[in-house]
Amino acid sequence: GDDGDGKLAVGEEWQYGCKLTVCPGQPLTTGDVVAASSAEVDTTIGWDMAAPDAEVAPACTTPLPTLVGPSFGSCWSPTRRVFELTVVNKAPMPAYIGYDIYRVWNSFRNLGRFQVGERSVFTVTQEGTLRKFISADGRTNWQQLGGTHTLNIAGHVANGYICPEPNVVPPICSDVTNEATVTAKDGAGNVVRDSDTAFVDLIHPGIDVTKSVDKSEIKPGEKVKFTINVKNTGDIGLTNVTIEDSLPACALAGPSGDNANGILDPLENWVYTCEMQPADDVTNTARATGYDPRGTAWSDEDSAAVNVERPALEIIKEADETVIYPGETVHFTLRVRNWGDVSLSRVSVTDSMPQCYLSQPRGDNGNRKLDPGEEWIYTCAVTFCQGEVVSPSGASEVGAACTTPGLCSDVTNVASVTAKDPRGRYLTAEDSIFIDLIRPGISVNKTANRTVVQQGDDVDYTVKVKNTGDTPLANVNVADSMPDCQLRGPDGDNGNGVLDAGERWKYTCTVALSRTTRNKATVNATDVRGGQWTDSDSVRVRVTSACVTVSGVQAIESCMAAEAELDAEFYIFLPTMKR
Repeated sequence: GDDGDGKLAVGEEWQYGCKLTVCPGQPLTTGDVVAASSAEVDTTIGWDMAAPDAEVAPACTTPLPTLVGPSFGSCWSPTRRVFELTVVNKAPMPAYIGYDIYRVWNSFRNLGRFQVGERSVFTVTQEGTLRKFISADGRTNWQQLGGTHTLNIAGHVANGYICPEPNVVPPICSDVTNEATVTAKDGAGNVVRDSDTAFVDLIHPGIDVTKSVDKSEIKPGEKVKFTINVKNTGDIGLTNVTIEDSLPACALAGPSGDNANGILDPLENWVYTCEMQPADDVTNTARATGYDPRGTAWSDEDSAAVNVERPALEIIKEADETVIYPGETVHFTLRVRNWGDVSLSRVSVTDSMPQCYLSQPRGDNGNRKLDPGEEWIYTCAVTFCQGEVVSPSGASEVGAACTTPGLCSDVTNVASVTAKDPRGRYLTAEDSIFIDLIRPGISVNKTANRTVVQQGDDVDYTVKVKNTGDTPLANVNVADSMPDCQLRGPDGDNGNGVLDAGERWKYTCTVALSRTTRNKATVNATDVRGGQWTDSDSVRVRVTSACVTVSGVQAIESCMAAEAELDAEFYIFLPTMKR
């Protein structure tokens, strides 16, 4: 604004400016010193690290000029964390100067060509002993001259070899009232002055959201309460604060904690709440946003999860056979399963049969908890009616020889399990299986209306079949040994085609006999397990002419009755039953 005369004329305005960064961040570290054993190096040349003798440069191929070792000096820069190495060419001619770090593989560094007396500064990031090398052409004839130079942080600090640091103006990290003052002389030589100030408010906005829930594990339909705490962690108020909740069903109430100015003041904490009944596992996320005086948005979010526990316990009772004969052994299996989503503890399994001695469970992973999806298996074996003898005749003494009372009948075996969920509630489950102890039996009885007849007389035969057991018999088949006996029936079937327990079926046939005949009937049937049961019976009918006289029939009825009594005296047939 000066017109060039160097005087602040009437009405003239001069402007001055300056620029600074408020509370700058720490400068990035450009390098750091590392241990000599792990450092990387620049341009390299190989040396024999295993050589027992002192190491030398490659052999010279041309006559060597007169060279003098270079001068090395160094200081340590604590702020930059590097050594500053000053190198001076002391030789009477231009030369190439380099160094390596003693006992560090591939550490040779060519520093370049130096004029006579030239001084250059290099950065070194590695501690160690530097061996000095000089060469006239920089390719061959490198000579180790000038001794060594040691770079050591502790040594440099102890001896005060610290690099000078540039003057750094401390950063401004707080509010500032900046005052500018101007002085000048008027035409009479009087000093006039004025000053003014400007205030810079250095703000540190911040917002923090904490979301919590009163119960993190619930049962279905249980009510939970979410709480959202929104705190201003900065030093400036935030306006237009909004809350977003990821669950529409979470109708927020609040905030409480506002001092009624509608601004989230520094360190002020606003509290919002909502209640809901989650049907499934939920993760509720809340996000708060507020604006500082410059209009910049500041946000934060937090989440709270609720696990809706659905413990589910199941037990399955199985048997290798559910229909058995006396004397057979049944192998029971109990499967306990966790179909829920939480682990169950204190698992207890019981069986209603005292004779079922349960084994230790298989399937536990060793933590003694029934984890989700895990199945534990228990087993036991029970023999029913051990030692029972089935009478061949099918008589009612079946079971008389049973040696284990209480196991000689049908059984409904019940298995139960109890377990405890993480909230301390006990779950129970049970399952049962029915064991049908069957004693099949069948009998057949063959009779004739007359046992003594004359040749050509008709005889009416009757076959009676009875289920003498306690289980139905199917596929009943009755066969007669006399082809002419075409059986009719059965009578007595209740229509289901099955010979039920205690049921009697009757078959009949009529045959004209020409000779004395023993007629046998055989019955076969199948029980529910597929076992075959059979029985047979026979009757003898005698054909005679002894009671016929020359003059005709005389006293035929008494004659035949006498012969019938004779037959009855000498022929006794007992029924048999076979399985």
